Amino acid sequence: MKQRKLLTSNTEALGELKRSFHVSRTNLKIFLYGIPFVALMGSFLVVIGARSMHVREQIIFVGGGLLIILAAIILYLAYRVQLGTRVDLYRGGFLYVDWRKRQYVCRWEDVREIYEFVSDEEREDHTGIWSYEVVLVNRRRFRLTMALDEVRVLGQSLLGELARQQLAQVLDRYHAGEEIAFGSHVALHKTGIICGKDHLAWHEVAEIEFGELGIQIRQKDSLRPWKTIPRERVANLTLFKGVADMILHPQQTPFLTLQSLRRVPTVGR
Repeated sequence: MKQRKLLTSNTEALGELKRSFHVSRTNLKIFLYGIPFVALMGSFLVVIGARSMHVREQIIFVGGGLLIILAAIILYLAYRVQLGTRVDLYRGGFLYVDWRKRQYVCRWEDVREIYEFVSDEEREDHTGIWSYEVVLVNRRRFRLTMALDEVRVLGQSLLGELARQQLAQVLDRYHAGEEIAFGSHVALHKTGIICGKDHLAWHEVAEIEFGELGIQIRQKDSLRPWKTIPRERVANLTLFKGVADMILHPQQTPFLTLQSLRRVPTVGR
């Protein structure tokens, strides 16, 4: 099967520009304040070594100072490299420019999976180190990290837009009897939820919770979760929530907007 080619030169097919996400200002300030300090410290050690009358001290101080100056140069290069990194969010997709200045113009149909990662457990104040891995239909992948300003807003926006674009199509596939996989650890089918070799019928599902421990699937008449799946193992988390919500609450019609999808609430019966 011939793979779809991704746009790499322009963003005309993506429509209206909605928002741009640039390098984190906090990171840039760290670089800007840290580089002069490191360079001065290295220069100070070189001067001390040059004035010393002992060869051993000269080697230690001058060598150490030069290594620190080299570190300052590397920091400066890293700072320069990060300046061009950005993500432009459009109505029809997004543009990602990496640290090598390579451009990836991705329509929503070019995106296969998005995974959400967080260091430590999510807390009520939303602190933690967040990142998002985007997997395209051609298997190319890249990671959006906290090097970008407001990366969580960006990640939630991508997940929400992808859910809005794909929800109707995925529901049609589900009702046609197709197994809908959200990564390699969980899938939804008309007969129930599939986690590896385990299966739980829909009439046995009490609720699906999205919280600090990831996704907890609760079974009726059971105090313990049937399955707990870390969020980084579930592809397209917001889309997963939307499909599960429609299955558990078929009488309700979800109104999927970026605002309503910024936080993934509990799905229950």
